[in-house]
Amino acid sequence: MEDYSIVTYIKRKFNGITLITLIITLLLSTTFLYSVYKENYAQEKIKLEGVLNNLVKVLEKTLYETQDHYNKELEEELVRFYNEYTKFSDDTYMENYLLNIGKNIENLNDFKVTETNYYLLDKKGTIRKTNYEDDLYLNLRKYPSIWDKIKMLEKGEVLLLPFDNETKNDKVRLYGYIKLPDDNVFEIGLNFKKFTKKITDKFTYLKKGNYTEFDLLTYDFNSLLTGKYKVTDKEKKYFTDSLDKNEVISKRKTLFTESFYKGWESKYGKQFLRVKVRYKVLEKMFLVMIMIIVFIIFILLLLRNMFIDEMKNIMMPLGYIACDMDNYKQNTDDTFKFTKTKLKEINKIQNSYKNMIEIINTKNNKLKDSYDELEESYQEVNTIAKGLEKVISLTSDVGKFKLKDENEFLSNMLRTAINIIPEADCGTVYTYEQDEFTFIDAIGHNLNALNKLDLGINEFKLKKDELKIIDNIDEKLFRKVSVDKNTFNKAIKPTKQTLLFALYINEEKSCGMNIDIDKLSEKKFENDSIKLIKDFKNLNMVFYKLQTYYKMQNDFHREIIVSMINMLEIHDSYTKNHSKNVADLAAKIAEKMGLNKERVDKAYWAGIIHDIGKTLIPYEILNNKEKLTDEEYNIIKKHPVYGYETLKDSKELRNVARYVKHHHERWDGFGYPDGLKKEEIPLISQILTVADTWDAMTSNRSYRKALSKEIAVKEIKKNKGTQFSPRVVDVFLNKLDIV
Repeated sequence: MEDYSIVTYIKRKFNGITLITLIITLLLSTTFLYSVYKENYAQEKIKLEGVLNNLVKVLEKTLYETQDHYNKELEEELVRFYNEYTKFSDDTYMENYLLNIGKNIENLNDFKVTETNYYLLDKKGTIRKTNYEDDLYLNLRKYPSIWDKIKMLEKGEVLLLPFDNETKNDKVRLYGYIKLPDDNVFEIGLNFKKFTKKITDKFTYLKKGNYTEFDLLTYDFNSLLTGKYKVTDKEKKYFTDSLDKNEVISKRKTLFTESFYKGWESKYGKQFLRVKVRYKVLEKMFLVMIMIIVFIIFILLLLRNMFIDEMKNIMMPLGYIACDMDNYKQNTDDTFKFTKTKLKEINKIQNSYKNMIEIINTKNNKLKDSYDELEESYQEVNTIAKGLEKVISLTSDVGKFKLKDENEFLSNMLRTAINIIPEADCGTVYTYEQDEFTFIDAIGHNLNALNKLDLGINEFKLKKDELKIIDNIDEKLFRKVSVDKNTFNKAIKPTKQTLLFALYINEEKSCGMNIDIDKLSEKKFENDSIKLIKDFKNLNMVFYKLQTYYKMQNDFHREIIVSMINMLEIHDSYTKNHSKNVADLAAKIAEKMGLNKERVDKAYWAGIIHDIGKTLIPYEILNNKEKLTDEEYNIIKKHPVYGYETLKDSKELRNVARYVKHHHERWDGFGYPDGLKKEEIPLISQILTVADTWDAMTSNRSYRKALSKEIAVKEIKKNKGTQFSPRVVDVFLNKLDIV
């Protein structure tokens, strides 16, 4: 196995973890972004369709009532002209009559007639007489949609139409026609003031929330509002479909724009509405979320670089010490390479190591000069050598990341202190973080009883470099608690003298230690013991901080991966707590099977990320509440391979990736993706198969409720030796408290 320097090891480890974290972050962020967009888009669309349906009702009612009113007025005026037509004996009489056309029309408040025009058409459709000179001699045969209706009229029959827009001058008009006795046609046209403004006022609500374009169209798809909008053949089909289905037809143009089409039929003909909407809220939300994702990635990279730089400051001096220890020779002129750092504790341990080397060399020189003093100096040199041996061992463990659990470390520190201080009879070690005060271990005192006493923090909290000796501390503490003497004595052994010191991690968190001399003892703390405990404190201060930094690193890794798995739950509703449950159960099975701590940890992390490949499975398939098709099931079965491909390139996660790939293999060889059987399947994958199946059966699914534990146990037993490893099933059923 290749060895690395501490700095190179940390850098390689963080590079792999950072790469995997970034890949997972991008995958899950993209999935999350799509899910949020899809959900908000659906909500916005439903809301808009409701608004549009209400708007159409308002427009339909407004236009119908207006058209109905004015068409009735037109019909009366046309019939009146028809009755008078035979009386026109000369042109003067006719001209006078035509001048009064429209004066009898009753105006509505909202839509007032601003101009009335008449047109007298011959049998061929040419306008021969009109008070609107621009249309004189215009032939309506050029407009088949109107002329085809006019030529079908019987004598005295009236044709009434819905609102129309004159393409020539963009005026909104209402036209009425009647066939005269001589087969000529008489037409009256009404022009309306502020028609466009009155209609567009109805769109106020739409314009508030979104950038909107809209237009109202005639029966032959001419614009009533702008006069510029040209309808394509495809859009004509949308309008026709809307009319046939009596519903709003929507067609998305881009991620943030969509057009809505609605048609309706009135008494006088068809009318259509087109609205183009830009979802500004979705657009802003999308941009904000993209910025957040970029910011998260930036923070991850920044934290990685900061953490590596900090670990360099801590580890490089220790690396120098380890290198110097490997090359150390007595009585040489080589001097230790001292590296000045910003960390007080690192500087202290370098000084201590340098001083110890100098002391050893001095002692050995004295031994060579005076053989007679060998026996007297032997014990002193032996003690120093043993102390150096412990320092070397502990320093090597730190450099190789073999630090233990924090509480275990503090307990060992307490026992070591009592062993090396001749006067010590008992003692305690405790932590305090802000106002929280907890005893971790005790020798000679009752740990459980101590933690039940409300001793307060003030008597134990010291400054960073302070070392204090207190006489009869038990009597002072008793005066501050509200318990009887017997209860107090069961917790705290009477003491003569107590030596206190503290180890600080930061301004908020630290630990402290009390070394006690028994009440009945005649001893007291000597200067040599006080000096020794100061050196002991300085050494352990460094190791305690290193232990905390190492724990922070592991917690950082754990929290990143757990956060990624929590984001997966947004993509797949089934994975809610499933990955955590499988990880916990897999770790318990591995522990009961006697696997070492490293393999138990691998079982846990494999359980946490065993379904990470599902991020590449389409959302609709994962959350389908109906029975899956064969094609959909085959897509689902690809998720172990997707997970393996995502994780395999990471040196730290390579083995875990292998366990993820094979967690759906069967003992009898009929599983997937590779059809492995029996011991060909990695042991941790065998464990994951049982844990995954158990949690799936005992959890609610989209298509069924959770099975009872009794039924689930029967299923596990039934499939022992076919789906599941017999050895794993035996441990699962017999050594875990399942039912």
